[in-house]
Amino acid sequence: MTSRTEKDVIPQAQPPAPGDKRALPAAALAVLKNPKVQEAVVDKGIEVVGKLVDKQFENIEHAQNKAANFLKKEVGV
Repeated sequence: MTSRTEKDVIPQAQPPAPGDKRALPAAALAVLKNPKVQEAVVDKGIEVVGKLVDKQFENIEHAQNKAANFLKKEVGV
């Protein structure tokens, strides 16, 4: 993969508001600053999105086949 630039790095996290349930522990923030971890997260994200796209294509193909079969029965093609 290409080298990372300053803009590719996760920005410094702001201190969470009191009672913020989304706040990450300091250890998690420290790990996320690691460029290797960021690269792994991006790679995993790409993998997950690829699987979602493949599943969507399967769903579309299934719907097209179902529609074609319906039309064959109705029209008698």
